[in-house]
Amino acid sequence: IPIYEKVLANIPPLDKLEKTKGLYAFTKEDYSLGIADVYNKGLFMTTADELDPNWRQHELLNEQLDFDAIQKEWFGDNAAGYSNEEMSTAASSPIPGVVVIDNLLDQRTLSLIRELLLKNTWWYQTKTPLEFGKYVGSYIDDVSSDCTFLKS
Repeated sequence: IPIYEKVLANIPPLDKLEKTKGLYAFTKEDYSLGIADVYNKGLFMTTADELDPNWRQHELLNEQLDFDAIQKEWFGDNAAGYSNEEMSTAASSPIPGVVVIDNLLDQRTLSLIRELLLKNTWWYQTKTPLEFGKYVGSYIDDVSSDCTFLKS
């Protein structure tokens, strides 16, 4: 963090970066401060196996869900999982091919994913701020090398 703080002091205000649509190119001074040692690198990485060696022995999805009803709703069976009263008072009736599933993941799985996101370096991508706003993101090859993400 100290390196980032020093480099941050070199970055001009956003309105001074119009030519590059808000992106800042590191200078020689930034490199001398050590930015190349920390920028775009996974400095903190752990795995689901390290955090919970037994995670694979548990279901990733919430076993309390009625997956048959969810599948029927997906295919347009409007009665799936709803009483007549619920259907008539619903803010929006089910649409085939669109299903909202609350609590999809098991609580243990959700906690493990949250811990992975909290402890690891994931955010590598940025978009031009003047074009796309303040955005930071990550692509699947950046974040999901951990099999918990790939399985869930």
